[in-house]
Amino acid sequence: MALLATVVPAVLISANASTMDAAVPASAEDSSQGAPPSANTSQDDAAQTQPTVRLGEATPPAARPDHADPDEQQTDHATWPEYHAKPADAVVDTIGVAMHHHYSDTAYGEHDLLAMLERLGVRHIRDAVTPQSMEFYKQFVEQVGPGAGVSYILNDGEPMSVQDQLRLIAEQAPGTASQIESDNEPDCDGWGAGEVESYHDLARDLRAQMDSLPELHDVPLTTPSFCRNNKSSFTTYGDDGVSERFNMHPYTGGELPEKKIAELLAAAREAAPDATPVITEGGFHGAVNKDNEHKPTSEMAQSAYLPQMFLEYAAQGIALTHAYELIDQHDDPGRTQREHNFGLFRADGSIKPSGASLAALTSALRDEGGPAQAT
Repeated sequence: MALLATVVPAVLISANASTMDAAVPASAEDSSQGAPPSANTSQDDAAQTQPTVRLGEATPPAARPDHADPDEQQTDHATWPEYHAKPADAVVDTIGVAMHHHYSDTAYGEHDLLAMLERLGVRHIRDAVTPQSMEFYKQFVEQVGPGAGVSYILNDGEPMSVQDQLRLIAEQAPGTASQIESDNEPDCDGWGAGEVESYHDLARDLRAQMDSLPELHDVPLTTPSFCRNNKSSFTTYGDDGVSERFNMHPYTGGELPEKKIAELLAAAREAAPDATPVITEGGFHGAVNKDNEHKPTSEMAQSAYLPQMFLEYAAQGIALTHAYELIDQHDDPGRTQREHNFGLFRADGSIKPSGASLAALTSALRDEGGPAQAT
């Protein structure tokens, strides 16, 4: 537990790991206000500057006596707010990993992926709808048990109509979907003429089809994920009227995971006020010997940043966050290829420090213990 408090000083885990309290600044400007008042700060000032806590529900601060003697005159004093913490295990429900099961000609085809996921202790994965993968998704959900799910990406696997993709989920892997995404990063080249309207039409069609299938009726629909994570792209897409979740990919390019997340969340909530924010890709790559616009991160830095990312995003109210990705698709000894260095496992199947730190996080937060090992 001391490790987690050191990695993420803004989030405090209780000693028995059964509950979590958080002191999360409401904005970047408030980030220095998470500590108790110093000797030269009045209690009144300290109480007025306490940040909003998002993991638990706050109760109004009560006036308390400074002295325990009931015979002494008691005066009102501003005090630290009290909070009802949510179970720490609830944070595990927000943690997932993106993967590519159907990339059988890469490292994904060479290793026991279910064993890797069990070692990480995650309850959610994100992957494409492909016929050859549906049995694997069922096995994953059965292995994890209640609360497990797959974030299905439509139009990201084999060419199939969206109707056929939805039927594939409903018929071959019922009860496995945590959410369904209408597409992956269609805005990388900007939104083309009429493209947003087409995606809004697609969303309405998907929701209607999902509602007609008993197996998918209660599954949330997300917007397409966004390649350009900025206010302009978010507001251009806006509110399609049916997507219950707003889908982001906030890569920070080697910087702290909380960089700009408050700004992006504000933009997402402005674009679609009634949608719950989710992240289907986030994380860090280790191509440290190649300098490009998407900056790399050392393996040891990733091991600190990754648990910090999950805890910070959960504290910010993000319902589900997926780290990209499960395993390096190919070996890259020179560490120059960005797309070959995002994995929590190396291409040879060995776990990276980031994977070990994620396993330690899920093990520490789970109420029931479990198989995740920080080794």
